[in-house]
Amino acid sequence: MRYSQLIGVLAAIICIIASFWLPWVTLGNITWTGHSAGTVFRAPGKMHVFLSALAIICFLIPKMIFKQANLVFVTLNMAWAIRNFLGMWRSNDSPPPTLNYGIYVIVLSGAVMLIMCLLAKLKLKDD
Repeated sequence: MRYSQLIGVLAAIICIIASFWLPWVTLGNITWTGHSAGTVFRAPGKMHVFLSALAIICFLIPKMIFKQANLVFVTLNMAWAIRNFLGMWRSNDSPPPTLNYGIYVIVLSGAVMLIMCLLAKLKLKDD
């Protein structure tokens, strides 16, 4: 795909923005983001920022080793997004938490990064 690297970088930037500023979950009258999740969920957005920053670097460098490492980073990011989605969805509290659009953006951007990593075009040398 011609624009897979650019779309992958944009998805990683969206993932970083969503982990900092978009609301993930509302429990009662308290709304949490990925970095201000309190003592209940801690701060799961830090891992998304770290893995997305590594993915951006790997998307921008056109070497085979970075494409292979990027596959590891975006797969871990997607697994972490699914873990956060499932972890915030269930609760032992009597009023169940309400998932906001931020957690859906995290999962969607992780899926887009994974797809763009798999569609990466790399020119190989003929020996």
